[in-house]
Amino acid sequence: MKRLVKLSLIMSIIIMLYGCSKMDTVKLAAYHTVERYCSISDMGRVALREQVSEAVAPNSIKVNCSGD
Repeated sequence: MKRLVKLSLIMSIIIMLYGCSKMDTVKLAAYHTVERYCSISDMGRVALREQVSEAVAPNSIKVNCSGD
């Protein structure tokens, strides 16, 4: 029984660490994507916004750049 508890604890820790490493990857990807998006001119962002809206419909994504 103790062995089962230890194995369960170890598996839980591995799953949590795996999940946390994925979140860091998502955060980094989102950061780079938003930085690139905000560096585009206003007209370019309008066109890109339309394309993204079509691609993710019926869902949506909203990005607010600091200069807007």
